[in-house]
Parts: sequence; C-alpha cells; structure tokens
Amino acid sequence: MILYVGCTNGFTVRGFRDRAITPKADSYLNAASVKTYALRTAVEGGGTLLDSGNLTYITASNGEYHFDIPSTVSIVAGTVYYLTVTLTQTSNGSPVTLAFKDVAVTAQNRTGLTPNS
Repeated sequence: MILYVGCTNGFTVRGFRDRAITPKADSYLNAASVKTYALRTAVEGGGTLLDSGNLTYITASNGEYHFDIPSTVSIVAGTVYYLTVTLTQTSNGSPVTLAFKDVAVTAQNRTGLTPNS
C-alpha cells in the first residue's frame, strides 16, 4: 500500500461481516461500535503515533467503512509506516472483530499528475 506525501489518503474497508459467528446468516455488520485506525512509525506498541481516528460507515453499503489520513500528516517519501485498523460489532450476542494490524505502507511523492492544490 502507498501513502502519497502532501495528499489526503483515503482508505475503505469492504465487506465487514459476521461469517465466523453465524456462517449460514453471513450478514454484513453496518453498526460497528469500535471503528478506529492508527498510523505509526513502527509496529503497534512502538514508534510514534502520527495519526489516528475513527472510520465512518458508508450509508447503505455492505459493511463498508472509510477513513482519510489528512494531507497535514507529516510523512517522508521512501519511509515505511504501519497502519492498524480495527472494527468491532456485537452480532448475535458475540463480539465480531476485524483487525488489520501493522500493515506496512510506503510513502512516496506523487509524480506525473497535476500539482496538489
């Protein structure tokens, strides 16, 4: 995955569902109570926290959530950063969690496109 320096970087998590809890129902989870992301300079528990926040549910979607890392976050081209995303919702009385931990993302400059505005 790539982060563009000086740009707002948008991410979407698609298809959050409760297949593990109720395999036959396999319903999408559209009301997560925990929906967070964090961008760090090292794996979780280390390094500096550069940005964090909440994901937003995409209305009338099938378990889709979105977040933006703002253009104001200071990142350096060629550097690897680590992104963690966590979604949790109770389904049929049991918590269902989808987590992407310490996903490596590399910063790079935009090239061949119009200048940032």
